[in-house]
Amino acid sequence: MKNDEGWRCWAEIDLDALQHNFRACRLHLKKATGLVPAVKANAYGHGIEIVAPALERAGARMFGVANVAEACELRRLKIRLPILILGDCLHAEVKDVVEGNFIPTLSAAHEVDWFEREAARQGKRDFLVHAKIDTGMGRLGCWHGEARPFLEKLLASKHLRLGGLMSHFSCADTSRPFTRTQWARLESVKTWLSTACRRRFLLHAANSAALLRFPEMQGDIVRPGIALYGAAPARGLEKFLRPVMAWKTRVTFIKNVRRGHPISYGATFRAPRDMRVAVLGAGYADGYPRSLSSRGEVVLLGRKCPVLGRVTMDQTVVDVTGMLGVENGTEALLMGGQGVSAGTIARMTGTISYEIFTGVSARVRRVPVGSAANKKKVS
Repeated sequence: MKNDEGWRCWAEIDLDALQHNFRACRLHLKKATGLVPAVKANAYGHGIEIVAPALERAGARMFGVANVAEACELRRLKIRLPILILGDCLHAEVKDVVEGNFIPTLSAAHEVDWFEREAARQGKRDFLVHAKIDTGMGRLGCWHGEARPFLEKLLASKHLRLGGLMSHFSCADTSRPFTRTQWARLESVKTWLSTACRRRFLLHAANSAALLRFPEMQGDIVRPGIALYGAAPARGLEKFLRPVMAWKTRVTFIKNVRRGHPISYGATFRAPRDMRVAVLGAGYADGYPRSLSSRGEVVLLGRKCPVLGRVTMDQTVVDVTGMLGVENGTEALLMGGQGVSAGTIARMTGTISYEIFTGVSARVRRVPVGSAANKKKVS
């Protein structure tokens, strides 16, 4: 899609790179293992309306979202695949989940009661649910050592059907021993459940890091997130992936600044020499971290330019001294492509790439690019 000269701040979403990352993940899977992309949080900030249809065409098995609102958004986008709600539901959301035929994640006996009553009220039998087991994450799920009564209650329900037994790895990117412990705990629950349940159910726990580092823990489906968007979930995995987002803005103003002149709020930066500076049309309201003040770098005309002074709500000042060709409207690359990676920004700001991606605000237009953007099928 051609960029309109009026776009002030936008993120190009490379569907060719998304396709590459999907294939890279699938190459690590056994033939029978399904791939369930996590598209929660607006597809990790990449634009669910762009990403989800492309991944559906690519061969996704189902989609994982955080809550019922995100599930409804996928249906509004005409997504036909099953939708697994990864977070626990509020009691007030149960009606909408059952009406939408979404797949909820259940963690406790009282949630079985909620969904049993609502499925009965709506006249639905065999309403599909997944049961979550806490194997060490310490967040959602029934503790593995106490799972039997919860699962027995679920299996005895008249209107619910167990479609999956799941957990979530907490340290797949950092600790092999603890990840193996978590998997062993889940398999122990599965062994008992397999004798108690007369129907087949899916076993799953693997996120991006586990998918790429622990092939023996794939289960029946895997749930990659960050890897699909091109950020490595663990060291050494960058070689498999390509960044999907290239976040850009434009130069809105250029001026000469004399030595000693302050720049931006708080006068925290003073020009050490006569300088030429460019003002960019993006700031922390767009998601560009304020903590990159006088630390970050952006790319203009193929050259890295330091951020000067504090990043403000709508604007950021950078050094373009000695550069030819920088003018009003010149593109600046904030992140991605051949510029500064999300991982680099995350390390500079003391966070993780997930937060950088999801922090790109709603006023940043998402634009599909690449040859796959104009094709009906991504394969």
